[in-house]
Amino acid sequence: MLPGVAAINDSDVATLTFDSFESQLNDLLAAGVRIFGPNASVAADLEPEYVCVSDDDLTALVTLQENNAIAVVDLVTLQITEIRALGGKDHSLTSNLLDASDKGGEIFFASWPIKGLYMPDAIECFEVGGVVYGISANEGDAREYDNLVEAQRLKDVDLDPTVFPDARFLQKEELLGRQNITTASGDTDGDGDYDEIYSFGGRSITIWDMTSGTPVWDSGSDFEVITANDPEWGGIFNASNGTSAVFKTGATTRARTRVGHRGGDRRPSICLLRARKDWRDHGLRGEQSGPARIYSIHQHPGPGRPRSGRLDLHP
Repeated sequence: MLPGVAAINDSDVATLTFDSFESQLNDLLAAGVRIFGPNASVAADLEPEYVCVSDDDLTALVTLQENNAIAVVDLVTLQITEIRALGGKDHSLTSNLLDASDKGGEIFFASWPIKGLYMPDAIECFEVGGVVYGISANEGDAREYDNLVEAQRLKDVDLDPTVFPDARFLQKEELLGRQNITTASGDTDGDGDYDEIYSFGGRSITIWDMTSGTPVWDSGSDFEVITANDPEWGGIFNASNGTSAVFKTGATTRARTRVGHRGGDRRPSICLLRARKDWRDHGLRGEQSGPARIYSIHQHPGPGRPRSGRLDLHP
């Protein structure tokens, strides 16, 4: 560990605020930045979580987890230059399968008509071909304070019957019924039922091109599928911390109760190790069940586009 700064005082510290973005509230909301709650304002509602700094020390990326966004900071001018909404991950795609219940006694991966808000916690920066990328751990988190409780089980909400004609099927506890969703968005026409379903977290890691703000790679359903098939860790698939490590037992223990919230945990310490100039290994340790995941990030022959493939899963 580096020793840090030997001596620091107030003159060495710059405090940045989001006050200058108050006039952009409607634009931020339209872009998908989550700003909500009692008397919410931009400056008061944005919640910085984690920061990384580009290789050239010119740019910092700050995750705004509960807001599902990233703030871009110019370290030369010491200004927050942009707030970027991250959007949602489409779990109806076969590359993004998920097990959404702690009931049923077995692992059941399927594609579902829901989107996972990325809501990253940790983030790390790296550079390829002059382009700054951020690699994020998409943990997800819900707000719960005072008179605001954001999360609710899917089985307990009303779904729009036109959009979801199979609502009775989806809301079964062994399917999607146990999935926690946000009640802060999804009722697009304001009639009291949900036209879109948004869950917390992407159950993955994502590489973002921070020049364009777009995702260039996501680990899909890797974490859950790899863990489920692992001879050692599959037996405690999605077990939570602070409880006995027991596979899917529903009401008798809290093991796997995280699956209805955020799935296989991605709240890690992220480690990027430079092995050669053109590629790096990515180490990821989950907080709950504990296995570490190692990926290799390679550079495409084309200009600046990273390519990533899984190397191994290390318990």
